[in-house]
Amino acid sequence: MTNPAIPPLRFTFRKSERFCGRRAFDYFFKHSSSLRGRMLKLFFSYPFPAELVSDSVSFAFIVPKKVIPKAHDRNRIKRILREFVRLNKHTLINKVKEREGRLVIALKWESKEMPKSGEIDLVLKAFFEKVIVYIETRTSL
Repeated sequence: MTNPAIPPLRFTFRKSERFCGRRAFDYFFKHSSSLRGRMLKLFFSYPFPAELVSDSVSFAFIVPKKVIPKAHDRNRIKRILREFVRLNKHTLINKVKEREGRLVIALKWESKEMPKSGEIDLVLKAFFEKVIVYIETRTSL
């Protein structure tokens, strides 16, 4: 039996959660912090102006053509990153909604090799935990 007061988790990636727009990206890269891993780099900005994003947490996926020249490989990497975010974003969303802020995350692929199945999950889970710690220390209730 489900509790009607607690909505079920929705493991979807909505269009409103996608970060886009030139003005928004310009602001984002001027005011973002970053974390670097072996394969990718995570940029994040918190708090973010509400007029530039529509959702409480937004994501961008960057796979440069210089790093991965073939389009089908770039698309596959973006698909893998999106899938991870789709399944694990709820922890970030809950923290940001508690503090009534806005968070923007951009994941930039930096490795010339294609990802293995479990490698990305470990790196991104560690990144998400660091972002949560940052949010908690940045704003106290």
